[in-house]
Amino acid sequence: EQGINDGIDKLEESAFNPQAEIIKANTVEYAKTYERTSNSFEFELTTQEGDVVKIQAMSNYESYQEALKAKGNGSELYASYSEQNNSSGFNLLVEGDLNDEEMAAIESLMSQVNDLANEFYTGDLGTAFDMAMNLTSDADQIAEFSLDLKQTQLNSYEYGAMKGDALGNAGNCLLYTSPSPRDRQKS
Repeated sequence: EQGINDGIDKLEESAFNPQAEIIKANTVEYAKTYERTSNSFEFELTTQEGDVVKIQAMSNYESYQEALKAKGNGSELYASYSEQNNSSGFNLLVEGDLNDEEMAAIESLMSQVNDLANEFYTGDLGTAFDMAMNLTSDADQIAEFSLDLKQTQLNSYEYGAMKGDALGNAGNCLLYTSPSPRDRQKS
């Protein structure tokens, strides 16, 4: 039992009281990336009887990474951080009472719309446009419909490196021999 307690004490000491030393880096490199993709989908349909169906959906994806590498005096420091966020939402509104024939017509149209949206969001705009121009619906059941698809993408990349005298005092780096509290909190 004492051996287990000693091991736990050593683990706690290294995890919560990291030892650091200063190294003089002669090479420092860093990289950062940020990516965001936002998709939105809006579909509205009116039946011949005046019933209205509205569907809205959205999704957002964000990714951020950064890395740092410093070398000097036979030591190397490497640090990295990564974060990803996803969110999505869906809203369906039906005004009126849909009958079986209207439901069948809506399902048939939505099948085409789903295929079109898949092509659009994966980047095949030519195919998506052709599919949009060829959408068909049961005119006996569906009076009109509209579709609005949007996608916004943002990509940002940054890289930098410094060597030798360009570093000046900025070349002093702390090298931790065990994880810092910040590293444990982000994991």
